[in-house]
Amino acid sequence: MPYKAEQLFERLTDRRPNLRLFAFSPIAQTLDFAARCFPVFAPQPQLTDPRPRMRPVVPSVPHQGENRQTLLGLAISAVTLLLAVVLLFGDKRHPFRQNFAHASENTRLPEGETVIIADNLTKRFGALVAVNGVSFQVRRGEVVALWGPNGAGKTTILRCLLGLLSFEGTAIIGGHDVRRESKEVRRLVGSLPQDVRLHGDWTVAETLRFYARLRKVATERVEALMAEWRLDDIADKPVGSLSGGMRQRLAFALALLSDPPVLLLDEPTANLDAQTRREVWSALARLKAQGKTIVLSTHRPDEVRQLADRVLVLDKGTLVAVGHPKELASLLQERVTLKLLVPESHRLSAATLLRQHGFAVSFNEIHLLVTVPSDRKAEPIQTLALADIPVADFELGEGGGQG
Repeated sequence: MPYKAEQLFERLTDRRPNLRLFAFSPIAQTLDFAARCFPVFAPQPQLTDPRPRMRPVVPSVPHQGENRQTLLGLAISAVTLLLAVVLLFGDKRHPFRQNFAHASENTRLPEGETVIIADNLTKRFGALVAVNGVSFQVRRGEVVALWGPNGAGKTTILRCLLGLLSFEGTAIIGGHDVRRESKEVRRLVGSLPQDVRLHGDWTVAETLRFYARLRKVATERVEALMAEWRLDDIADKPVGSLSGGMRQRLAFALALLSDPPVLLLDEPTANLDAQTRREVWSALARLKAQGKTIVLSTHRPDEVRQLADRVLVLDKGTLVAVGHPKELASLLQERVTLKLLVPESHRLSAATLLRQHGFAVSFNEIHLLVTVPSDRKAEPIQTLALADIPVADFELGEGGGQG
């Protein structure tokens, strides 16, 4: 029987081995059931075994006494699970219930100009330092762009601010410590991940109304967001049939359900065509005019120039420059990705040579991926030619990516 390891509880036990004490318990089953109901929380499969060598054993028919014991065990498990669900969601004093109950309240930032403070923010993945002692502040109503190439640390910083990753240093949003007061922080923040996972079979209207009920948001708010983000005409369309631009509009509406004063956006225009990208820019300008405080990651210099009051330039997890986009024009060069087809026998030597010349290089199954400023597109090919490394073919694409 094919097996796929993608349960939420398995992912939690990888991070916190002590949780294995609760393996196969009703609480573990409840978490995995919730992950199946809300796929936005579902983890990526850790492994897939499409053809296991073991065959399932057909259970024998129990005797009457065993049958009574089995039914008794099932009844006890069912009652225990029911009690867990009641305790989890039935008690109005429970923090989960409190979180949902307060989500629909008018969340307001405390008085003061500084909304976000990151002090010596550091994130390590084993020996890799993804974010290295980054410090910055964001003022009320300001749009700050995190700019940098692949691996710069942009996405990691946003995930730390959201409390999705453990980190060293300090992160404060709206006067609340991200680690110690995560519930209060979540009331203030709306987030837009780069990859939004939703039920493909649900319609746009069903999706918005479902999450609105979870967050105790009034129906009028849903209707207003559908009109503002031009979702009325596609309200009855399944989410799985939407184009990239339509899905992004839906994702923005979901992020804004509780009208949060702070928005953390990870590559909000990634994979969108030019027209839809301009529409998103206009929408972000409206949100800024409403007084929203926005931090967004991007690899597009035109986006930074269009939207940002300040830009934080990152490189390999380190903050290298801070300033107005006009002040950092030389750093905000348009970047492209060259996909170079190099013979297999030369791939490693080609990558080493290009890195020695200061180019950012990665691999896919076929190509060397070289990110360069748009005015230096020919240099990697010339560098390889001078070293007698053949380039069989190349393609040109946009630069940037996750950081």
